[in-house]
Amino acid sequence: MSVTKLTNDNVENIMWSKLTGPLPALDGSALTGITGGTTVMKAASDPANDTNPADGVGTMYLNTTTGNMFICIDATTDQNGWNNAGPGTGGVSAPSPYFFGGTISGYIAGGQVTDNSYNETIDKFSFQNEASVSDHGDMAQGRFSCSGFDSSTHGITVGGRWTWPGVDTIEKYSFTNTNGATNVGNMAEGVVYHSSNSTVTYGYVVGGYAVVTKIEKYSFATDAHTGTVGNLLLGRRGGHSANSETHGYTSNGYYGVGAPEGTNWLREVEKFAFASESTSINVGNSTRYSSHGGAFSSSTYGYSCGGHSGTGTTQGPNSNIIDKFSFSSDGDSTDVSDLVTVQQGAYGHSSETSGYLAAGSSVGTGAGATSAIQKFIFASEANTVIVGNMTLARLFGATHNY
Repeated sequence: MSVTKLTNDNVENIMWSKLTGPLPALDGSALTGITGGTTVMKAASDPANDTNPADGVGTMYLNTTTGNMFICIDATTDQNGWNNAGPGTGGVSAPSPYFFGGTISGYIAGGQVTDNSYNETIDKFSFQNEASVSDHGDMAQGRFSCSGFDSSTHGITVGGRWTWPGVDTIEKYSFTNTNGATNVGNMAEGVVYHSSNSTVTYGYVVGGYAVVTKIEKYSFATDAHTGTVGNLLLGRRGGHSANSETHGYTSNGYYGVGAPEGTNWLREVEKFAFASESTSINVGNSTRYSSHGGAFSSSTYGYSCGGHSGTGTTQGPNSNIIDKFSFSSDGDSTDVSDLVTVQQGAYGHSSETSGYLAAGSSVGTGAGATSAIQKFIFASEANTVIVGNMTLARLFGATHNY
């Protein structure tokens, strides 16, 4: 059998099907017309949010230690999301913006229903369908002028009064069943007309009538009061509380300890750091002097609304103003919109997209109480609209978000 040696000059358009047997090593740099696949990044560990893919969404990432393969599903600088596409587990989700509030429901616990009586009812309304309101059980002891904060599973109600000057009882109830609240402990002393802040692990009781300058801490893990961790610059009752990811804010209020002589109503906005839990600092002023209003928080702003207004020692009318202040930079508040009606003693709730002001009173007593739920949309900051009603009219209760 004769063999014909082929040279570069007489090899052209040979069919791949005519090639058989092993081919010798080829220099890939001489190949043309070959298109590359998706970039594969390699490292001995899993990707993180700050693992930035040059080719964006669709980039593959191989963990050379475990063999797990990841696909980039969200390409945002230092905020990337990676989906584990291999046999393992543990995908890295892109982090969501922080917001103080809930995604499912708002709750109201207790409250004043007439001028001389209180209530133990816990109401629930849906953030998806605000008109869907239901009775969620009862408190262990009815009360008003209390405050609340939230763990990931329970609403916690602190202090308040069914006897004067205030009680130290702490109650909690489950967001997912209607079994009602149980008593889980006590504060160091009774507190009433206080405000509150929350992180994912702790709740903070701020100011109030009986302990007007203190910032006290409660542990969700142990259901225990853990002591005083700081102080307000200006002690106050009826302050309005907002939450950023790193700080608790208190604005406005009444009867300030340390306030200038002859000043009953406050407009100062203070904040304290959750990391250091020290004395708060002044960061600006609200547009009005008021107390016992509502508040809610978006991921970027705190909002203070309504309340009982006054100047110096002179009592004024109830307010319908909604103020906002920035979490990213300290400064004075701005007036952005109005409530449907003037309101004090109302309940402020926060969802991911909206703030709600529920119940409250136009005159500050049970005789003027309402059951209306007002909605404020963070994106538009337009005037509130009424979207539903609680099961009964009341004011000065505790508010919770789930």
